[in-house]
Formats: sequence, C-alpha cells, structure tokens
Amino acid sequence: MASGLEQNTPTGADVFVLLGDEHRRLDGIFLSHQESVLMGDWEGAAATLAEYKALLAHHMKVEDEEVLPVYNVRVGEVPGGSAEVFRLEHRRIEKLLGEVERRLQETSQKPTRRGTISFLDFEKMFKDYIEHHDLRERNILYPKCQESFSAAERESVRRSWEQPSPQHRGG
Repeated sequence: MASGLEQNTPTGADVFVLLGDEHRRLDGIFLSHQESVLMGDWEGAAATLAEYKALLAHHMKVEDEEVLPVYNVRVGEVPGGSAEVFRLEHRRIEKLLGEVERRLQETSQKPTRRGTISFLDFEKMFKDYIEHHDLRERNILYPKCQESFSAAERESVRRSWEQPSPQHRGG
C-alpha cells in the first residue's frame, strides 16, 4: 500500500495542502472501520483499523521528523501551536489508538450490543481528539509552514511523505 500522496498527487500541489487532504482520507478509512464494527464484521474492523494505524503512523512520523524540526526553527513559539504541542498531541493519539485496538480486541471476543455501543462511544472520544488536532494543524501548522518553508524543504517533506512506511511494504 502506498501513502496517500502517491495516489492522485496533483502536479505542483503544495505538500501542506496534500498533508491536510490526507486527514480526510484517514477519516474515510476510520469510518469504514466503524461500519465494519456496526455490521459485526470484527475481522474487517481490525483490518481497516490496522490500515488506519499504519497510515496515521506514517503521517505523524513525517510531521515529527521532517516538518516540526523546521517549523520549530522558522516559526518558533505560537500560542496553542508550538512544535511541542503537536508532538505531544501525536503521542496522545498513539496512546488513544492503542486503547482503541485493545478495546476492539476485547469487544470482538464477546460482542454484545452494549459492549459495541461502549466501544463506539470510546471511538467517538478518539475521533473528537483527532478532529481537534486536525483543526490545529489546518489552522496553524500547515499555513505557517506554507509561509516559511523553502522550495527545497517542501520537496524534502514531499519525498519523505511519498516513501511508503514499512507497513506499506508488508514489513
């Protein structure tokens, strides 16, 4: 599986617009996961959650390793939008996603309607956190990066983004 930017990347499109667009793709994959949960397709739910997790991990890795170091130097402290805030949110997302996985495993072992509702309620909290993070990136991180990154830095981010993660190579 390839990263989202390899699929239908518009020529000349700004990499930070594309990173934002990737959020919508991730949202769609998570929705497919939830549809599988509702249908009682626990294997499908686990598979789409694994796909979501791999793509999200790659997304956050590129931001952590390529975007945030340059952002930190060029932009510095921004109220509610420092590089450290984004890194801390990424770690929180990883932790919450681990809990989603654990709860999916638990719920799928002995599925009940109430157990499924409880699981989906937890996922709603996760989705709310992701949405908050997405808005912070769209309103602060990506615009500031568009203003301050050089063409070479943008190209470096694009190249990193277009490289499939180990999960995409089947490893």
